[in-house]
Amino acid sequence: MGNSETINTLHTLPDGWIWTTLELVSKNITDGSHNPPGKQDSGIPMLSARNIENGKITFDEVRYISERDYEYENQRARIEAGDVLLTIVATIGRSAIIPVPIQQRFALQRSVAAIKPLINGHFLMYVFQGPAFQKLLTDNAKGTAQKGVYLKTLRELPIPLPPLEEQHRIVSKIEELFSELDHAEKGLKKAQKQLEVYKQALLKSAFEGNIRMKTNANWYKLKLGDIYDFIGGGTPSKKVNTYWKGNIPWASVKDISGMYLNSTQDKITIEGLNNSSANIAHKNNVILVSRINTGAVIISNLDVAINQDLKIIKSKNDSVDFKFIYYHFRYLQQNIIKYSKGTTVSGIRLNELNNIEVEMPELPIQTNVVFELERQFSNVDKLMINIIEGITKVKNIRHSILKKAFEGKLVSQNSNEESAKILIKKIQIEKKNYLEESALNKAIVNKPMKSKPLKEILNENFVGQEFSFDDIRNKTFLTYEELRDQLYKLLDELKLETVYNEKIQRIQFKLRT
Repeated sequence: MGNSETINTLHTLPDGWIWTTLELVSKNITDGSHNPPGKQDSGIPMLSARNIENGKITFDEVRYISERDYEYENQRARIEAGDVLLTIVATIGRSAIIPVPIQQRFALQRSVAAIKPLINGHFLMYVFQGPAFQKLLTDNAKGTAQKGVYLKTLRELPIPLPPLEEQHRIVSKIEELFSELDHAEKGLKKAQKQLEVYKQALLKSAFEGNIRMKTNANWYKLKLGDIYDFIGGGTPSKKVNTYWKGNIPWASVKDISGMYLNSTQDKITIEGLNNSSANIAHKNNVILVSRINTGAVIISNLDVAINQDLKIIKSKNDSVDFKFIYYHFRYLQQNIIKYSKGTTVSGIRLNELNNIEVEMPELPIQTNVVFELERQFSNVDKLMINIIEGITKVKNIRHSILKKAFEGKLVSQNSNEESAKILIKKIQIEKKNYLEESALNKAIVNKPMKSKPLKEILNENFVGQEFSFDDIRNKTFLTYEELRDQLYKLLDELKLETVYNEKIQRIQFKLRT
């Protein structure tokens, strides 16, 4: 497990503190399932990184697993009240503590690690949220398509350890200060939402009320298809490397934010463009988001290829101001959502989009509407900038508080308290006892299953039947790796074969007769 005296340190700690590792202050560190069972419409929630926010566990958009799969997962990686959760794949660095008592049973996917702390669990959670540990996680993440932190690496990361009583004082002070910041942030976000509502009210006024009456009353009823053409896009094949990482910006929903599109996360090659249905949007073209959510954005000073979730809005006779188009579709957003359909991904069909009835003024009136909207939006945007700066300032203050806390500068030290050097020795005794007890309990639980060879278990349960990896996994307490290796061995020895089941469209195992 290593020696705390030789651990790499990040900064000098106060007297009575020591640097240790996450492994040395934890009973156990594990991650979620590497082979998640099939999804169900209901059952036991299996959480992923998206369900972990700093300090909070949510149950939105979860996959569900069966009671039997949960029992297996709970045997493999038991989740208990007081455990600290940390996201370690893709969205790295979010953390939360499981409340005492535990409010709902759940399992974890691979993207979340569970740590059983031997120190104050809230202290450890705040260490994870601190800027120094966040940087450690980022620096130690590996992978290409999806970065993650290996458990071996996680166990070795340095942790500042103060005396136990000081841990409690630090947590108390952080929570006191964070409570005040939460109140301030809540007020700022409420004001932010109110400004967004006010913007929608201005748009309504422009196309229905006071601004419209002020500019001119000559508006004509038309359908969107009478005014605009909608040009769709596409995605080059992800399997062809030469289609990607070229010089042509390629926009998807994730790039749409604000009034102007200035850059994209992805780029494609001319070969990718020519071998897909992607189309090019030019400067001052307005792009409509037609799937997932709706909205619009103006292309800035670049040519952009678009994917299938976006549409270029082109005036049929070039008699529509491009900024008017932008504001028009911002106003129409809720109406378009009303016509959107779909189960997994919501979107609006072209024929339904074309048939939406609108009222349209002539070009001079469009110019007046844009002028009035931009004048009033300008004042709103100045207020919005101040609010965003305030939210950013709150975030920075949080980071500053956490930085001070783990440098020993947030609360006072007490030289009479038991030092962290003595604490770590006590922790190691507690950990040793825990591991010995866990090993004994595991041996008792697993003995009946592990006393039988895998071939014998298969003969007892699956003669003449096809079965999946999950089916056999629920008949034994072998680890994922142990079961995989033993199945491969049986395949090599020709005692087992694989067959393709057309009905369920997956490969199954079957005992050879």
